[in-house]
Amino acid sequence: MKTYVADTHALIFYLSEPARLGSHAHKAFAEAVRGEAEIVLPVIIFAELIFAVERGRVKLDVASIVRQVKDTSFFQVAPLTLEHLLVIRTMTAIVELHDRMIAAEALARQGTLITRDANVRKSGIVPTAW
Repeated sequence: MKTYVADTHALIFYLSEPARLGSHAHKAFAEAVRGEAEIVLPVIIFAELIFAVERGRVKLDVASIVRQVKDTSFFQVAPLTLEHLLVIRTMTAIVELHDRMIAAEALARQGTLITRDANVRKSGIVPTAW
């Protein structure tokens, strides 16, 4: 089974504005719906989501998103681990700390990271889809 790791934008767009997903990102979620893939959600993306809502950058109901994630069989929430944190020291090509944490999850699972982030995509550290 193919493994994808979604970043915050990918999850938000999938759940609320799927037309904003890139074609490869849309394909990844479609594979998961068909049972051909799993989508891993690093717990840090929920922290990013809460922060974005608190800052007024997005208007979403975090509790509703968490319920949707829990009710969707192909989503798997991944905890933050010390091993992944230690790996981010080698990911200096990725500027943002949270992006490094998400990429570390994709690297550990040998998965493809669903992201529109240009810096992450250009880093070449993990395969990406958008």
